[in-house]
Amino acid sequence: MFGISLLSLAGVLNAVLAFGTQVILVRALDPAEMGKFAAALGTITLIAPIAGFGVGQYWLRKFSEDQDAARQILLPSYSLIGTMTVITLAMLLIWSNLQGGNDGMTDLLRILSVCVLGHVSIELLSAKFQHEGQMTKLAAISLTQNALRFSFVGFLTLATWSQTSIYSFAICFAMSALMIVLIAVVSLRKLGGASAWVRLPDNQPRQNTGVRQIARASFPFGAALLLQLLYYQSDVVMLKYLSGPEQAGFYNVAFTLVAATYILPTAVFQRYFLPKIHIWAFRDPERLRMFFLFGSIAIGVASLLVVVVIWCLSDFLIVGVFGSDYAASAPILRVLLLSIPAIYVSYNFGTILMTRENMAKKTAILAVVAFFNIVMNVIFIPKMGGMGAALTTVASAYILLLLYALAAVRALKHTTGT
Repeated sequence: MFGISLLSLAGVLNAVLAFGTQVILVRALDPAEMGKFAAALGTITLIAPIAGFGVGQYWLRKFSEDQDAARQILLPSYSLIGTMTVITLAMLLIWSNLQGGNDGMTDLLRILSVCVLGHVSIELLSAKFQHEGQMTKLAAISLTQNALRFSFVGFLTLATWSQTSIYSFAICFAMSALMIVLIAVVSLRKLGGASAWVRLPDNQPRQNTGVRQIARASFPFGAALLLQLLYYQSDVVMLKYLSGPEQAGFYNVAFTLVAATYILPTAVFQRYFLPKIHIWAFRDPERLRMFFLFGSIAIGVASLLVVVVIWCLSDFLIVGVFGSDYAASAPILRVLLLSIPAIYVSYNFGTILMTRENMAKKTAILAVVAFFNIVMNVIFIPKMGGMGAALTTVASAYILLLLYALAAVRALKHTTGT
């Protein structure tokens, strides 16, 4: 219970730091500028999984199966990450050059592209600390990105309030990412018994594992994360291009509050229990089945409490905290709150689908939901702006829950042989 409590506390602090950073940005930028910044950062967040390629999640599964064999994949894993990171940054450069130069999106995308490196570093560090069972370090690294962003943005605002520009905030985010990269370079030297990043013990036999093999094995994990982000966070990007930066700004403020609550299921299922779930899937299927049942009930009850609290405080949180300029975000927030129960329970089902050979099913489901989300956004955003995006998000969340539930039940029946 200590691990869950620690990660939950870190999750709450993480949400507070992310919320604080957003408050500073919103207070310093008008809705249109906030929309541009959110769209640029959302683009970076969406494309970052391509660089990581799911390697961190693949490490977790591989080390759960056979630690000696897992050490063999470190060198090709780093080679794959390096190659995909270069490709990702090149894609961002091309996309930034396609932007019109009038609204500043080109420069924003170029500055924030450094954040790709930060995302990859956090993914790998989280996998390392999860595998090693170092809950304190895992909690710390989960806090690092938002803590650095809050510190840099807060200091900049205090020092140059009247002269702060949207590009200065982007530089703060980029500096935060670079510091996380430095932490990763130091911390990843030893992983799973290897030293100097990839050097194996002298008595460890060498095996020939190529980059292509790692790419095939990790692809489902990377694709699942990319697709998950595509329907979670693509809305603000699409709003900027289909309805204008102001609507993107309104939606982003509402979604920030909802996304902050995702810290709880992330801490419980994807930080603390995921390594255990991998082990149970291979060694104790009955325990996994019980966890599936009781975990769904517990997180479902927690989600309803979260919805009630935020619903009652919605007007205060929007107008009282962010300002009257963002009053249009309040009704969007209340609609988005309806998605929380589905998202919370889906986290539990989703971790079940990350075990054994079930990742292909999870990836296929996410592809269906992402496609639905994009099509519905294209239809409703031009007509309804941020509210259209919110309704699409809620519908997508419940479709995801239904498909995850069906797939998870089948996976558990196969695992337990019943």
